Amino acid sequence: MTEEVKNILSAADTYHNMLACYEYIKKFYTTLDKHLEYGEIGKKFLPISKNRIFVDSNDYALYSKHPYSDWLSPWYGRFYVDNHHLSTNFSIDDHSVSQVTHLIFAWLWIGCKDPLVPNAEHPECWIGVVETQSSNPDARIYDVADMIYKFLRIESSISETPEGWVRGRLFPNDVGSQASGFWELKRFPLKNISTPYDIHHCIVDPLTKKYDEISNR
Repeated sequence: MTEEVKNILSAADTYHNMLACYEYIKKFYTTLDKHLEYGEIGKKFLPISKNRIFVDSNDYALYSKHPYSDWLSPWYGRFYVDNHHLSTNFSIDDHSVSQVTHLIFAWLWIGCKDPLVPNAEHPECWIGVVETQSSNPDARIYDVADMIYKFLRIESSISETPEGWVRGRLFPNDVGSQASGFWELKRFPLKNISTPYDIHHCIVDPLTKKYDEISNR
């Protein structure tokens, strides 16, 4: 077997692994969407940008046949809004930050290639609740979520709670973010999530409880 053929076979194997990764991401978010929308703990949460998720550069289609290019993003993000705060007069994305005061989120991280976060031994899931503020109260909640997604990881003034949640703040900065407010998040190995029960136990239940705790302060 020539070296060129070996390289092609290696590339094909890598590509198949990448497709498997995208399939996992798709199943993860479609299952999580259903759990959160069902309102099984008394709260109904709907996703921002229903058919897309946030990635490192530009968001990409979640449900299309080929939602990806030929690269693997290290981050995949999804934000959700409490249905109680939504108006039927606007799409979810077009609600203003003054109408939606808190978001919950669930992000997947490959575990490496982020200059602001030390590499992890395994891919991780990050879940959290964020208070949404902006210097522009009429800013679209989609645009504020995009700022949070891009800039939350640059915040260094953080503290940890006894329950393992990490707490920090967002500040407007000179690299494009007008978002402010505080957040709490928890991170854990993605290998802990393999069944719908795991999604409920590790994500939906702690997220909704943390949301109630923060939004009622």
